[in-house]
Amino acid sequence: PHKISTKKIWFLKDSFIHYVRYEERSLIALKGTHLQVKKCRYHLFHFWQYYFHLWFQPYRISSLELYKTSFSFLGFFMHVKMRPLVVRAKMLDDLFITDLITNELNSTAPIRSILFSLAKEKFCDISGWPISKLSWTSLSDDDILDRFDRIWRNLFHY
Repeated sequence: PHKISTKKIWFLKDSFIHYVRYEERSLIALKGTHLQVKKCRYHLFHFWQYYFHLWFQPYRISSLELYKTSFSFLGFFMHVKMRPLVVRAKMLDDLFITDLITNELNSTAPIRSILFSLAKEKFCDISGWPISKLSWTSLSDDDILDRFDRIWRNLFHY
């Protein structure tokens, strides 16, 4: 029987750099501390410019720092955020401080699905530019609330 060493597969399970290409756009995901990511980003960009003779436009490069507790679920990035709440009570000239920690579940929705929903309801075009508000003035309040309700249900359908 063939044995597979777990040390060889470890790099594949938890790789440091992920590269994705989608609709003529490149996405590079780096994992590590802030300093490691900054160094890797610096060397990667200089390598790319030197060997491929491509100049990155600085305004087109954006970085998004995800929380350590984040995970992807049905196209949404979810993370649990610890929110400390300090309660102070004074009792007989002694000050007691009690820390109460609550957990919040925050989600980040992908912008593409939101734009599709808004374009479908004719609030904006597919690129995200709003449609003129003159068309909104002809709608009744019930129509506007109905459209908003349909968008809201589509976003939280999952």
